[in-house]
Amino acid sequence: MDSLNQNDHWNGCLLGNFGAEANSEVESIQQRVAEAFREERKNIAYCLRAAVKAGELPTKTKCDDLAGFIHAAFEGAILVAKSERSSFPTESFKKFCFQCFSRKNPRHGLLHKSALQVVTR
Repeated sequence: MDSLNQNDHWNGCLLGNFGAEANSEVESIQQRVAEAFREERKNIAYCLRAAVKAGELPTKTKCDDLAGFIHAAFEGAILVAKSERSSFPTESFKKFCFQCFSRKNPRHGLLHKSALQVVTR
């Protein structure tokens, strides 16, 4: 996550910056940003489906919903990191995700049973 702080500049996410800062009148930019975000969520869902297939996540996991959550949480962590000029939010996000979805724990890391039910219903 060090790339957020290149040359002492906190750039954040290019797409997030465009999405947040683009004038609402520039529909073509907003549409393209939304399209790119959809593609990112699609890629995350693809990885989650591979994890389900490998037995690393429960078979009932709602991969598209979970991908949306992961993507939104990461974009939020990047925004907070940029505003606070700190890598803590992105490092915390990374740590939490890896703990939640760790193969080492047969109950999938720290995911509370009720949280796991949300992503598998």
